[in-house]
Amino acid sequence: MSFFSVSQDGRMTQWHLRDACRLAYTEVFEPHLPHTPAFEGVITCLAVRPDGVGIELLGLESGAVFHCSTVCASHSLFHYPAHSSMVRGLAWNTHRSDIFLSCSLDWSIKVWFQHSTVPLVVLDVGGAVAGLAWSPLNSSVLVAITDECRACVFDLSVRVCKPLCVQAMASAGPSLHSASPSVPSTLSSSLVEKRTLASFKLSPNLRRVQKENRDGEL
Repeated sequence: MSFFSVSQDGRMTQWHLRDACRLAYTEVFEPHLPHTPAFEGVITCLAVRPDGVGIELLGLESGAVFHCSTVCASHSLFHYPAHSSMVRGLAWNTHRSDIFLSCSLDWSIKVWFQHSTVPLVVLDVGGAVAGLAWSPLNSSVLVAITDECRACVFDLSVRVCKPLCVQAMASAGPSLHSASPSVPSTLSSSLVEKRTLASFKLSPNLRRVQKENRDGEL
């Protein structure tokens, strides 16, 4: 069992659980190590590709996203000119391992194909995005949380112009959210003021076929 962490000093570390109670670590990136890439800013987030091929996504303070290999000595970087402000979150699609999401302070969420520097879809949520996640049950459904405490649910197979629903949350300053692997719900937490964890379950009404309005728009 292992996980990765990044820090503002430019280090990226892989941690391994040893003997059920001890952590050992290996430096993947460190400023003084050979072959360590020079990034254009501080690393702010990361995402591990779920199929276990040693591919990482790194989001930077500058708005760039880098795709790199942690099993190759040269780390073989691939650069995405993703956002105009800090990258806040990255997420690989659990159904298509070559598709991922990025979100930023610039109010946008972008859907990417791993081998292209042009986003497939750009979503504007009208506020700085604090975090996001793909649904584990549906390859086209994603959830994002904004700094204004709004949870936005999108289904890209239905429409991309606006979310299916927007849920206001009472807690201030959401700092983390994820999708449950077993039930169609999303989790958001606020650790800044009230130190609370809130769980929201997606309504079954979202699965209904939506009727078109008279002007033909959904």
